[in-house]
Amino acid sequence: MEFTSTNDFIDFLRTEGCMDRYINNIMSQQGYTIESVIKRSKKDRTFDNIINNTLNWRDTPEGQEFWARKNKKWKEIFHSNKTFIHKCKSIW
Repeated sequence: MEFTSTNDFIDFLRTEGCMDRYINNIMSQQGYTIESVIKRSKKDRTFDNIINNTLNWRDTPEGQEFWARKNKKWKEIFHSNKTFIHKCKSIW
């Protein structure tokens, strides 16, 4: 599945209720913005593995199991041939 914008991943994080946590963790661990992480992952063609590649899960307040579940779900969505539908439009 080819992603043309950052919205798919951002919608996923919002829907999962972990957008702020993800941003805080990548900032504290790597000093990167979400935009730079997404851009790099798309360039390296590793967008399906973005959660795994950008966080040291055990060094986050949420822990390894939390991010492993999010990573698995994101990869399932990414590799499905279906369009990701944002289910929580009310958060905007």
